[in-house]
Amino acid sequence: MSPYKPFDLSSVPFMTGTAPALDVDSLAAEPIEQFHRWIREAVEGGVPEATTVTFATVDAHDHPDARTVILQAADEQGFSVAGHGATGKAAQVAAHPSAALNFWWQPALRAVRVRGAVSTAELPEGARLWTVRPERVEFWQGSPADQQHVRIVYTADAQGGFVREVTRG
Repeated sequence: MSPYKPFDLSSVPFMTGTAPALDVDSLAAEPIEQFHRWIREAVEGGVPEATTVTFATVDAHDHPDARTVILQAADEQGFSVAGHGATGKAAQVAAHPSAALNFWWQPALRAVRVRGAVSTAELPEGARLWTVRPERVEFWQGSPADQQHVRIVYTADAQGGFVREVTRG
């Protein structure tokens, strides 16, 4: 019999941050602008390493593969991350040019999820810049007291803009 005893995960506190005020009537029309509002609030509110993001791709066996990277830019082109061109993520993006990003800002009880097609640019010394052009961006804010979490989803439309939907629960 093994002496291994699983750690009791039910004893770990969660949703311990403090969510900032959120006025859903003053949300940005575009997700990039809303992202800049939230990341500014995160940085100014003391969230450590707010540009750290999980970058998820698909491997050769169609399995998801995720790693932590640093956001390089967020602009009208999309959300950009960088890495070396001779890595697994480079091969995965070349074979399946789509990805997802996930930011988790625990002290603010906020998360941002981005999903879309990826374009690749070559950088000096074998590096690559991957830009995720958002097709769907979800902003999530926790509400531990009443479990009425706020979800703001921007979905790309056929005209090149975004449709925004706000839900609670």
